[in-house]
Amino acid sequence: MGAAIAQMIPFALGKMIAVNPTIAVILLLVSAHGHGKAIAYLTGAFVGPLVAGLLLIPLIGTVIPSADDGDLTPLSSAVHLVIGLTFLFLAYRGWHRRTAKRPADGKLPGWMRVLDGIGTGGAFGLGVAMTVFGVKNLLMLTGLVAVIGEFALSPVQQIIVLIGFVLISTLPVATPLIAATYLGPRADAVLGAWKEWLVQNTDLILVGFSLILGVLFTLQGAIGLVKVVA
Repeated sequence: MGAAIAQMIPFALGKMIAVNPTIAVILLLVSAHGHGKAIAYLTGAFVGPLVAGLLLIPLIGTVIPSADDGDLTPLSSAVHLVIGLTFLFLAYRGWHRRTAKRPADGKLPGWMRVLDGIGTGGAFGLGVAMTVFGVKNLLMLTGLVAVIGEFALSPVQQIIVLIGFVLISTLPVATPLIAATYLGPRADAVLGAWKEWLVQNTDLILVGFSLILGVLFTLQGAIGLVKVVA
């Protein structure tokens, strides 16, 4: 199981690098009844990927055969390659958007401005939507399933790997809530500074992490496919 956890971590990191879910938590925290809404959002961000993973795990045996030698299977190698190329494309697109971006007008994007008006239930649903849906999230969940399928894990071990994936990928979402709990009166000022920094540097953060992960996944996938052909 240790090897499965080691191969799971890059996928958890890939899912973790999204900046918008963290910004959403900060904006919820500084809104009316923000603490409760932030907890609901974090709960959705944890439960959503967990349920999605639990629904995908039963498909492993029929879709992804296990590899007794620990090497990537052909399908898993292909998944790694597709994910790597996708991250490289995201890095290119993010850099292009960063260099072509118009001067900021001081207004938040529309989706950020509506967060103040949503309730607890809406916050929970938003947490699910922002951490399950989307190309990158679905690719990371697919990659996780491929990793679990490479090893002959028991059902309990599969769930442990899945929970580890969800916990790691949820860390950036949980950080503002933890900070708000311990900072007390200084929380609004600190969280406001974090939000401004994240909004201003979103593209740069995504470009850097996408480039690193793109190279990593592409090399893993390409090496795995070469071994299959050889």
